Amino acid sequence: MNRYKFRALGFEITRKCNKKCPICMRGEAQDCTITPGIIDKVFEEVEDCKYISILGGESLLELDMLEYLIDKIVSSNWNIEFFNLTTNGSIIDERIIIALEKLCENKSNCKALMRVSADRFHNIEDSTLAYTTYSSFVKCTIKRCNEKTKPKILELNFVNQISQLKESEIEKYLKD
Repeated sequence: MNRYKFRALGFEITRKCNKKCPICMRGEAQDCTITPGIIDKVFEEVEDCKYISILGGESLLELDMLEYLIDKIVSSNWNIEFFNLTTNGSIIDERIIIALEKLCENKSNCKALMRVSADRFHNIEDSTLAYTTYSSFVKCTIKRCNEKTKPKILELNFVNQISQLKESEIEKYLKD
C-alpha cells in the first residue's frame, strides 16, 4: 500500500462548541467528534506530515481525543515541525500544555502554537483568564525542563492583545 506524505493536515477534533459566535465559519455546533479509529486510520495511510492544524469546534471540549492525537504523533515517524490549535478561551485545563510539552520534547523540530481567540465576538474575560492562566502553565512547564529542551517546548500566542487579570483570579486554576 502506498502511504502518503503531506506538508499539512487539518484534524477536526470535534464540531461541538460551547459558544455561538456569529463569526464562526463552522456554522452551527454539532454533536460530532473524531474517533480513535479515524485517527488510527490516518496514521496507517500517512507516512509523514510537517504541519498540523486543529480545526472545527472547540477542541478542548474533547481533550481526551486531542491527547490521543498528540500521543499518536509522538509515537509516529512523522517529522512534524508545527502544531497549531485555537481555543475560544472558555476552557482552562493544564493537560493541554502537558500534551503540547510532550509533543515538543519528543519531536525535536516541533514548535506548538496555541491561540486564544480574543476579539469582539468572544468573551474578553474568558479570553483574558485563559491567556493569563495558560501563560502561567507554560512558565511552570519551562521551569521543569532542562536547558536542552527549553527552547523548543512551547510557544503560546494569542490572537489579539488582551489585558492581564489579577493574580488571585489565576491562582484558582493553577495546581500545586
